[in-house]
Amino acid sequence: MSKSKSIYKSASKKIKVSLGDYPESILANFTNKVKDDLAIDAIRQEDYQGLEHILKYMEYCLNVLDEAVERLNVKAVQILSTHKSASSYNIVHFMNDYFVNSKLIDDVNLPSKEVKIFKILIDIKKYFSKIELEMLALVVSKTEFDKFCQDKKVNLTDPMYKDLDLSCYELDGLEPLLDTYQVTQPSVVDVILSRTYSSIINQSEARSSYERLLNLDPIAREMLTYLALDIQQGDTVKIHFSPNATSSYDNANNRISVETCFFEDKVHTFNSVLIHEIGHYFYDHLFRFNAMPFKFEGVKDMKALEEKLSGSKEADKYFDFSIGVRFLFDKDLHKFVYDYFDKIKVYENAARKPVYKAAELLEVNATDMDKYEYTNEYTEYFKQNSIIDIFYLSASNKYRNEVRSVSAKDLPGDILKSLMDIYNTYHSEVSDDVCVEHSPFELQQDICTEITPTSLIQWALKIFLPEVMEELQLTPTQVHFLERIADYINRDTHEFSSEVEDDEVSKYAELIVRYAELKAVNVEEDILDSFSGLVDFHHSQVSDLVEKKVAEHKELCDSHASQINATQLYPMCYKFVCISDL
Repeated sequence: MSKSKSIYKSASKKIKVSLGDYPESILANFTNKVKDDLAIDAIRQEDYQGLEHILKYMEYCLNVLDEAVERLNVKAVQILSTHKSASSYNIVHFMNDYFVNSKLIDDVNLPSKEVKIFKILIDIKKYFSKIELEMLALVVSKTEFDKFCQDKKVNLTDPMYKDLDLSCYELDGLEPLLDTYQVTQPSVVDVILSRTYSSIINQSEARSSYERLLNLDPIAREMLTYLALDIQQGDTVKIHFSPNATSSYDNANNRISVETCFFEDKVHTFNSVLIHEIGHYFYDHLFRFNAMPFKFEGVKDMKALEEKLSGSKEADKYFDFSIGVRFLFDKDLHKFVYDYFDKIKVYENAARKPVYKAAELLEVNATDMDKYEYTNEYTEYFKQNSIIDIFYLSASNKYRNEVRSVSAKDLPGDILKSLMDIYNTYHSEVSDDVCVEHSPFELQQDICTEITPTSLIQWALKIFLPEVMEELQLTPTQVHFLERIADYINRDTHEFSSEVEDDEVSKYAELIVRYAELKAVNVEEDILDSFSGLVDFHHSQVSDLVEKKVAEHKELCDSHASQINATQLYPMCYKFVCISDL
């Protein structure tokens, strides 16, 4: 009897099948999850032919597109962009996150990859939001932008684009306010002026602002000193003062923008906005962690630990901090994890105090918040048990000026809900007959039974807020502080002990940069005192790093071979000149 070939031995081998081996009749019966998994695996294996094959049988591709975008796989994104569902991909989320995500991988070409992906994704859309067009303006020339709008039939006169910020194009052709080549021994302010641009503010006005901030406070001095040293070492940051800009620090394009309208505001001053945005630049460049006051190496260490524990190098770029938490108690084996979270705990405790101060001003019992451990918990308690959201509305209205008064569409849904809850609680106490008495504010007779968003906003701003300010005897600077805290607690929350979402870290960054900002506003001392823990944190974690950078600069200046050393150390510089007032 002849022996046949063993089927078992053949079948027991590891099964490896190409996507092209699956016939249409089989693929059509796969579940959406199986199709997603196959397509994602094709991306990981760089099997682009297989990806094209499976894509033909997919109803939706957004999960797969997420994978391609996170991996910054331009070719895979290009293939997936041909699918009918790709046009609904959230490119705003991608552009907001990419700068932080990219730091988890060592690749000097990341920015160009991200811009290519953004251009692919926006090109397949049919309709465009204001923020999408603003992001496009940051990565293409004015000529390219105009052609895009023409090809896509985008009407920039549409009311939805009335506040479109294209101020980045104002920089085209603008010269810096000072040429440092003309200064033999430039000061910190001189160096910063060499990267400052404006067609509205002259050199003298800008110099006055920088000098006031330099002498404001030790932390503000550190921020400006670090900025000047970065510029001296070849950093190409652009600081733009414009009436058309949205005040921000754009870390993707290394640009600080400040609206000149703040020159007219006697409380929320131009200088306070300027030091706020410089603060974001400062922390971002110092720690390379999206303006977070922690070294990013700690995250890399924990990511390496995650891969070691899971045995996989395919870990998501969004690091699962819960793995680190499980090892907190093993101080010897994982000391870096323990130290990192211990530092976060110190920051967390310090960050409570300004919120507690806001509660005190509103006569809310702050001790009730002690039972909550994380920021999103105690700030949510504060929102639900106080009138703090009134000050979010106040800030939104005030900073838009009279011609751009806040409307319901400008407000997040939870703010409108808070206003309604506050109205239901307090309106009868403000007036026995609010509907009739305040009819000049367009409050109709039926407001108490069928209130509209517009009338609710007007009640809050015109009736309730003045009553609150009078009863609590709040000063303009105290109101401003409450507005800034209201803005802070309504930002996305972030728990360091759970999964990291990059659009959530800004909440922490926002609070630590507001100390110098509020000092520039000259708020009351007791308000500044509430930031004392954050100030101590800064001095313990940050000041030494700035001093080290200053010392290196001075040592280079003292060296007889400074010009040679400078060329080696700072290859991006056109020339090295010692900063005179360090």
